[in-house]
Amino acid sequence: MRQAKDVLEVMEHVLRLKRFNRSGWCYYGVFSPESIADHSFSVSFLAMLLVEFFKDRGYEVDEARVMKMAVLHEIGESRLGDLQLDARRLLGMEHISRVERRAVSEILEAFPELSKLWNEFEDGETVEALIVKIADKLELLLQALDYEKRGARNLDKIFGDSENRKNFSKLPFIEEFVEGICKSRGEK
Repeated sequence: MRQAKDVLEVMEHVLRLKRFNRSGWCYYGVFSPESIADHSFSVSFLAMLLVEFFKDRGYEVDEARVMKMAVLHEIGESRLGDLQLDARRLLGMEHISRVERRAVSEILEAFPELSKLWNEFEDGETVEALIVKIADKLELLLQALDYEKRGARNLDKIFGDSENRKNFSKLPFIEEFVEGICKSRGEK
């Protein structure tokens, strides 16, 4: 049986996410960027909207699993910090994945069902995991658009990098969102 200390230990990690800024934005010249917790909230909200979007189109989606994955998706960063994409590439995506899985397993040791959900998200093989993965990348593009509207420059690489559009082709209708974002940027 879980104890109060188990909950409190996990919450220590959650609170760290509020203190850690998303380092990728600093790498691209955005100062005072969002925190990892800010990002996680936006991803969760967007995932909630995407669930409704897909349900409207006849998809069966387990909303509770989507929401839990969305809330959990960055928990490993409470131990590893936020590594921007070039750093991830240099360190090796497979290596980062192994280390992140270990961190999440340790953080959620008393909550193996949540660790299992995080692994499902990481594997990206279910419609629920894909919705969260897509929400994660769409939120990145939306945040970049917001930073551009507030004067940030040199964010073209974020919009153009194929890694930031990973999984978009796996679910229909996602290009509608990308087209809307590009239109807001003034792209054709």
